[in-house]
Amino acid sequence: MDVEQILESALAQTGVEGPFQFSATGGGDTAISVKIATKERQLFAKLHENVDILKKEAAGLGALSAFVLVPSVAFCGQINGTGVLLMAFVPISPPVTREDWQELGDALAQLHTRSRREGPYGFDHDNFIGAMPQRNQEMSAWRAFFVRQRLAPQLAMASDLSPAVRERVAAVMTDIDRFLPEAPPAALLHGDLWSGNLGLNSGAPVFYDPACYYGDPQVDLAMMALFGKVPDNFYMAYQGRLPNSQERLSWGVYDLYHLLNHYNLFGAGYADAVGRIADQLLKY
Repeated sequence: MDVEQILESALAQTGVEGPFQFSATGGGDTAISVKIATKERQLFAKLHENVDILKKEAAGLGALSAFVLVPSVAFCGQINGTGVLLMAFVPISPPVTREDWQELGDALAQLHTRSRREGPYGFDHDNFIGAMPQRNQEMSAWRAFFVRQRLAPQLAMASDLSPAVRERVAAVMTDIDRFLPEAPPAALLHGDLWSGNLGLNSGAPVFYDPACYYGDPQVDLAMMALFGKVPDNFYMAYQGRLPNSQERLSWGVYDLYHLLNHYNLFGAGYADAVGRIADQLLKY
């Protein structure tokens, strides 16, 4: 793959003229990421052999853009058999101060509140969580949706998990009524909201790398807390209080989905975490 040649072809289709400066950069575990400097602006590019992954990411950014700030998409398509997503380059800094976290809490509350609908849960198309397929067939029952569209497909893919761990995950699925709310609000979720997929640009919250669908807003809060501590003032800005015990219980199920996905993406290093969180839920 000649990355620069592919990007030059994509840039030509958007009407952007050279000369260009290309520099490899971090941007996730799924795609090749490149920063592009032109005379007039800077762009961020992702390249992946599966263009559908990038098209679904672009669609998610479009859905989020009605409610929160996201990088604007300049091009998404296939060049010489390689998928290319071109976006505006937005410099991002992580939250540091109390004010930063309050801004993020306010922005996430705006997304979940303004996008809320009566139902159903799911989305108008399937997409991806990382490089893994994510089903979004719309359903009216949240618990059934999360078992059938989230946990069951991931558990099926994790066929080499130990039988004991698979049994514990299956037990959580069977007893799902204990853990999840029956009919939470259906809000547009980012869907993959760990700390690497949001930040601030000159104090303004920016969201990116989504895996969108409509579901329980607590899904996004659970993901934020899965791989790091979130300060209390974020939750105060988001909902005026700290998460209660029932919400935190549901986080375990939502985390189980992401940990199974990480197991399927990255391997056996996540097996213990999957078993541990299933055990914690079943002991409740």
